[in-house]
Amino acid sequence: VDDGEAQMSKFECFFFKQKTAYEMLRSLVGSEMCIRDRFIAIKGVVFDVTKSDFYSPGGSYHIFAGKDCSVALGKMSFEEEHLNVYQKTKLTAGEMDILEDWYQKLGSKYRKVGQVVESKKED
Repeated sequence: VDDGEAQMSKFECFFFKQKTAYEMLRSLVGSEMCIRDRFIAIKGVVFDVTKSDFYSPGGSYHIFAGKDCSVALGKMSFEEEHLNVYQKTKLTAGEMDILEDWYQKLGSKYRKVGQVVESKKED
């Protein structure tokens, strides 16, 4: 178990698995919790980026707060259409390399607090 995974509490893992990550992240946007705590998802992992002003309102990466930004980071894009679409978008090999670089960089700086777990659709 890596240090980041060891830091994830059972509560945090449970919290993130209750809804799809997109539903959960969207529900945090504008909420008291999101104002106090900021989260982003990359490659199926949710990171707490609260300690960085980059993700605060007015920060360079605020558009990513509360969203899965995997595709946007891989494409080096700030376009809304590239947010919350990681499971539905195929990236090129070059874009995957860029995304992996971002994942490693963010993984070394921020605490992992959950995983993207898609909810089962009920028939």
